[in-house]
Amino acid sequence: MSERTVEEMAEDVSALMARRLGMRNGRLDEKLRRAGRLLPRKVRREVAYLARAAELAQIPKLRAQLDYGRLNRAHAACIAHLKPLGGAERRKKIALDIATSAAVAVFVVAGLVVVYFGWQSAG
Repeated sequence: MSERTVEEMAEDVSALMARRLGMRNGRLDEKLRRAGRLLPRKVRREVAYLARAAELAQIPKLRAQLDYGRLNRAHAACIAHLKPLGGAERRKKIALDIATSAAVAVFVVAGLVVVYFGWQSAG
């Protein structure tokens, strides 16, 4: 495996992070830092490994020390998590988010009404 393929794997993950998480500019390690808790811990670890490997792959003596099996597993894990949702899944997720927000708002308002009338009857 050559330097270009390690770079390609890092670019694939970087492009998916840009598309899914809105991380537009910067290298993969900068995107990872900005992503923070938007990614699960295991995926963050794999992205960090890919970013570090992409840096090491630029140095010819260190390129030979890379574990390409581990790189392929890290790339596959990142792609599996970051691949875009289909259109139907995306609409379903949006509808569920809206319904959840509405339900939370109704519960908060109902709680405030109960507290208000409880306060009025006590005084």
